[in-house]
Amino acid sequence: AVTKARVQVAALDLSVAQHAQNETEGSIVAEATLAYYDLVLAQHRVAAAKEKIKISQRLLTEARALARHGRLAQADVWELESALSRFQAALSEAVQGERERLNRLNTMVMIAAGSQDQAWRASDALPPVLPNKISLDSEEAVRLALETRHDFLMQKKILDREGIQLMYAVNQARPRIDLVASYGRNGLAYSADSAFNKGSMRDYVSRSVGVQMQIPLGENRQGRADIAAANLRRENALLAIKALEVQIANDIDTSFEMRSSAVDRWMHWQDVARREQQQLDVEYKRFAAGRSEMREILMREEKAVNSRLMVLEQQAAFAKAQVVLESAQGVLLQRWPL
Repeated sequence: AVTKARVQVAALDLSVAQHAQNETEGSIVAEATLAYYDLVLAQHRVAAAKEKIKISQRLLTEARALARHGRLAQADVWELESALSRFQAALSEAVQGERERLNRLNTMVMIAAGSQDQAWRASDALPPVLPNKISLDSEEAVRLALETRHDFLMQKKILDREGIQLMYAVNQARPRIDLVASYGRNGLAYSADSAFNKGSMRDYVSRSVGVQMQIPLGENRQGRADIAAANLRRENALLAIKALEVQIANDIDTSFEMRSSAVDRWMHWQDVARREQQQLDVEYKRFAAGRSEMREILMREEKAVNSRLMVLEQQAAFAKAQVVLESAQGVLLQRWPL
């Protein structure tokens, strides 16, 4: 085992490097996926801002027509104009947010802004929220993570490597005893040509067998220091793997809570969006009957758009929480292999 220690350490170093590469790939995929969902959400925010502008322009046109006929106060028209300006400012902010998330993706794929012919567009729809399929056993998830996460597997290989290094250091600190044997032939003659002749060398065979010992005089400080250093490295590796186990368990718990919270918020905002739409329909009927005002219509329209946007935000939060969970379990590359 001591003779093969160097070979075993080299093989473990190769395995550690492979796990490190897979861990890096998983981190890149997770970052890219989260950035993509951020871009999807940014596009929905831009669309919501444009929808508000379109609604306010339509209502402003109707309000101006009513004001010309004396059926609406000029103050209501001014309020709609202020709302339109506010929505236009919000659109500018949403477009800036979309550009930031787009450039984040461009940076990841090493594309300079403006170099591509057409800006990217997130084409895939957000994954659906599945409230009835989120109950998973956390212990089973942790067990899966300990079997598949490359950073944990890498740390286990590091611990094995440090164990071999400790064994090697203990062996090297012991007295060294070597069995030495040699066999040779000598040629004795008056000239070099005759001395190197096989016939001349045949009669002068030499053999030697012996034992060589290396024992330090006094205390072997170098050997003890090497053992102590190897022990410390192994203890550090053991502590690191224990700390990683705790981190994995906490990551899994956080991911479950993130996903559960996103589902709860999605369900609540769906109820809010449905009620806001119902109230908007009622407000239009009241306005047609002369019992409501234009600004109430605008307020209800804005709330309806905002509530639908919040539903999409919770859907994006659920998708991102799913990515975080799969990354914590170490199975993200199985879903999106490079």
